[in-house]
Amino acid sequence: MPRVERSSLVTDPTRPSVPGPAGALRLVLTTVGSESLARAIASELVERRLAACVHIDAIDSVYEWQGRIESGCEWRLVIKTTAARYPEVEAAIRALHDYELPAVIAVPMSEVWAPFGDWVRGQCAPSPEGLASSPAGSSGAERALG
Repeated sequence: MPRVERSSLVTDPTRPSVPGPAGALRLVLTTVGSESLARAIASELVERRLAACVHIDAIDSVYEWQGRIESGCEWRLVIKTTAARYPEVEAAIRALHDYELPAVIAVPMSEVWAPFGDWVRGQCAPSPEGLASSPAGSSGAERALG
């Protein structure tokens, strides 16, 4: 994983984790049936600044659906966002998802290293009007911190 100069990301690396609701953060989990859809949803969320970053990984799932035990490969998305942006994240997932009943689960981040939390909040802030959004950030922070 590429490293980023700390000075470009962290103003005080000794700052402790910050619990609490002020600027609350969320991990949003969902699964999809294909890597291409996972990447499409991830890109849409990051480009629209609804998520700071999205992790995508292949998983094996076992579940009951309509009276039958099913199993198969799915793609899990772990989405880092803010509580304020969650309704838009959920709406975007539901609009793009191809499952009849997609799992969309938001988990509060009860403790987060403060500089990372600041980065997530900054990435999820709406971009100023008239300026092109740069979802990946100019420093590559999502690769170092995501």
